[in-house]
Amino acid sequence: AGKAEAKDGWIVTADPDGGSQFDTGVCGTALLLAGQLHGNEMWKQAGLKAANWALGQKCCANFNYNAFSVSLLAHAFRVTGESKHLDGALRKFRVGVAPGQAPNGRWLDPHNARTVYHLIILRALGDLGAALPTDRKDERAELDAVIKPALKALLDEFDAMGITVEALPELQTLATLHPEDQRLRQATKLMTGLVIGK
Repeated sequence: AGKAEAKDGWIVTADPDGGSQFDTGVCGTALLLAGQLHGNEMWKQAGLKAANWALGQKCCANFNYNAFSVSLLAHAFRVTGESKHLDGALRKFRVGVAPGQAPNGRWLDPHNARTVYHLIILRALGDLGAALPTDRKDERAELDAVIKPALKALLDEFDAMGITVEALPELQTLATLHPEDQRLRQATKLMTGLVIGK
């Protein structure tokens, strides 16, 4: 509700710096996926409640916090087909994620330029791309204009330093969106081998 409340001995409030988008994005996405996998309507509805909350949140200065909402809303669209979720994901992408990308494909601020946060943003871009209908060519081109340099930055890091972060699900999603990218396919195979090896 945008205010601090005491409930069952807990203080419940949204993080004024936007961090609640992180928590809500992770939990809401997990509830949507688990609800689908297990056919549990209560979990699905809880995930949709989280997505509807995310719709009303303003973008904040932390690009990866906004990216968590992009992922959640993209998953909500895939579950419901309701345009409000896709429109919300695109709006948050345009206002809260894309403007922060630097020419080198990373994000402008030192926090989000770090690989772990770069990967969160890449995951959101992949989730949005997977949800975006194929006939939405203008939006897909807009999204690809951000995905391609972001992906290149990660693959350049892998070439220079080896695999620096486990990113198999993210790479698999992006490889589905860009099957022509041989470098991405090779990185996905390499990371698959490393995960199996562990």
